[in-house]
Amino acid sequence: MPNVSGVRHAETNMYPATWYAETAQTVPVQPRLESDISAEVGIIGGGLAGLQIAWQLSQRGISVTLLESQRIAWGASGRNGGFVTPGFAGDIDEVEARYGQALAKRLYQYSKEGAETIRSHLHAFASDCLMGEGKYSVSRYPASKAMRKSAERLTRDFNDPVEYLDTSQLRSKIHTDRYFDGIFKPNGFQIHPLGYAHALASQILDAGGQIYEQSQALACLTVAGSSRRLVQTQSGSVKVNHLVLCTSGYDTGLYRPLSRAILPVATHVVVTEALNQDLLDIIATRAGIADTGNACDYYRLIDDNRLLWGGKITTATTQPKNLDAQMMAAMMDVFPTFGSLRLDYRWSGLMGYCRHRMPLILQPEKGLWVATAFGGHGLNTTAMAGNLIATAITEDDRRWQDFANFGLLWNGGVLGQVAVQGSYWWMQAKDQLLETKARRSLASTTV
Repeated sequence: MPNVSGVRHAETNMYPATWYAETAQTVPVQPRLESDISAEVGIIGGGLAGLQIAWQLSQRGISVTLLESQRIAWGASGRNGGFVTPGFAGDIDEVEARYGQALAKRLYQYSKEGAETIRSHLHAFASDCLMGEGKYSVSRYPASKAMRKSAERLTRDFNDPVEYLDTSQLRSKIHTDRYFDGIFKPNGFQIHPLGYAHALASQILDAGGQIYEQSQALACLTVAGSSRRLVQTQSGSVKVNHLVLCTSGYDTGLYRPLSRAILPVATHVVVTEALNQDLLDIIATRAGIADTGNACDYYRLIDDNRLLWGGKITTATTQPKNLDAQMMAAMMDVFPTFGSLRLDYRWSGLMGYCRHRMPLILQPEKGLWVATAFGGHGLNTTAMAGNLIATAITEDDRRWQDFANFGLLWNGGVLGQVAVQGSYWWMQAKDQLLETKARRSLASTTV
């Protein structure tokens, strides 16, 4: 990706003013849909889920039309932390406890295949989007037993090699006394998500797929006497045999059961000015780093030696007025010497969650598919959804049915939003208590 010298604070080529938008290669705006057309498959939502499905189908010679209300990857798909690792927003141990080891293993394998799909794309047509290798998950309080068990389980039962790091090993790699235990996933990697989305879009167009931007789907009607659907926009329509909904946290109510199941959750990101060598030496890795707390700070060094820092997950979907102060406080809590850094970029994005915290990959009606609610783990799982739904449509592959247990549960509406936010606060309070105990214990041993 090209370097950036200087900062612009206006929208960049119709995208929000993010570091990603400033550094992605310029991609021509795709036309609005302004006629009545037909396709075998229609996709609503131009985030990574929609793009992955469209890519898979176009490579198979299937006629596909994708509608996006803004620009490709305008939402969370083009604004996320860029971390690619196997797994889900939901805990795979909980999935195993409830549904059995065999299903848990299959689901995790699908998620690995999703990450491998992205890796193959980087090699084939998006090499400039790879930004770093490896992923650290770190604990802000002593958790050696749990972290060691997790590393062993992922390595042994899920064939995902993971290395456990004790306190001294971890702090020799990431220089802060806030972390106690960690695991390292060598197969994880980081990408420029907006650049990758643009590369996917180019491949879809080259294969004959159609992409229409600024073309919001306003209505979805079933064609009388068939399972075909007609999607209407302001100035056109598309008639399809299969329709896939990929709207995530930006759902607009086209299919009510889906709208009732999705809970939009916000996360926030800032990007600093370039770090000097002393500060770079404190982090000393280009791997991604995320803590295991429920507030979940995540960060990585990016091009120009800047630091990308994200977190503050909340059900409040508006950007806090004091976002800079909140993010700087979180950063300085881990790295006190970073307090002098200037923040050059800040943005927010909406993720789609369900109560069960697993993706929605299902066919609720004949010819109607849903691929959404990836819950902050959407880089590998959107590619996974592309693999599963494309083969389901073209080959009658039934693997998608392994997600049947994770259906369209009502999110509880406003009360559900309040309940989820309350649970976040409760879990964060427990995290804070454990952190405080750890710090006091550390202080008492050094007196």
